[in-house]
Amino acid sequence: MERTRRFRWPFASTLALYASCCFCLAQASPARPEVWLGPPSCDNGRWFRELFEKPDEWKETRSLIDVLFYADHNLKRQFTDDELRKWVGQLNEWRLNFGMEVGAIKPWGQTGEACFKVEKPNWDRLQSLGANFYAIAMDEPLLCCRLHIHKPDDYAVQETANYIALVRRHFSQMKIGDIETYPSIPLADHIWWIEALQKKLAEMGVRGLDFYRLDVNWANFIVQNHGCWGEVRQIE
Repeated sequence: MERTRRFRWPFASTLALYASCCFCLAQASPARPEVWLGPPSCDNGRWFRELFEKPDEWKETRSLIDVLFYADHNLKRQFTDDELRKWVGQLNEWRLNFGMEVGAIKPWGQTGEACFKVEKPNWDRLQSLGANFYAIAMDEPLLCCRLHIHKPDDYAVQETANYIALVRRHFSQMKIGDIETYPSIPLADHIWWIEALQKKLAEMGVRGLDFYRLDVNWANFIVQNHGCWGEVRQIE
């Protein structure tokens, strides 16, 4: 499996970097890891905007990454059509892939269909502005069911699979991955979740996950003696 890294940072000279582990679920790994870069969404999208307004300040970094990603709802609320149309053109010139972080099960959309119905108009808008979607990463559907809407794990499997099926039907070329937290979701549950979701998708005749990302709270390893990098490797 392939491990990739994603980074967030204050823009100019000071780089505050963090990495989350992402594992490719394909049969074969490419020759080099795929590197994703995602600016924080605070300050009304300032850091994302500066990528395009100050391209010379991250030219070297740009040569080292493969995917630029951002939460889809922040693209909708923070930027105008004119801004996004121009920036999509720049992304194409830079030959960078574009990814989004999205909801699959959320308090505001407690089924896969409900989430997709909210998100699709925004995705259609972005495509009309020239965006080519490379991938989406679902934002913690299992954790949402457990922590926020208090639904059983089997519900999370079914509704996440329903969401993936809708995305595959309407955006067939796009890669789909999942993000879940660790160690708040323990090792055995991650393994069960991946296997259960892939099995459900296979039963539905839908292509499974393309990648799986861990949002790792490594402070817990030391402060609470909960979790470890060895278990992260076991999930990999």
